[in-house]
Amino acid sequence: MPGEKIELTLETNRTTGYQWSASTTGKKKAIRVSKGEYAPPTTVLVGAPGTTTWMITARKPGKAKVNIAATPPGGGDLDISTLTVIVMKESCED
Repeated sequence: MPGEKIELTLETNRTTGYQWSASTTGKKKAIRVSKGEYAPPTTVLVGAPGTTTWMITARKPGKAKVNIAATPPGGGDLDISTLTVIVMKESCED
């Protein structure tokens, strides 16, 4: 329903050269996807992964897809995962 939020967090290891990017398809106005926010690892181990988090906020009824792409270093084929979000109308209870 409009106003509800989903937090999407993925492991991110910047030492590999891969980068995450998010895009929206479908009814784009149904949701808002924040810019991915990186959090460094909580350990001092070299090469340990951190996380990237996106906040997905429902705005209007409709169906949208959030496409998360892993871009390899130097370009190449993307590895894309998709999350389908369906925003429902608010119920009218009497």
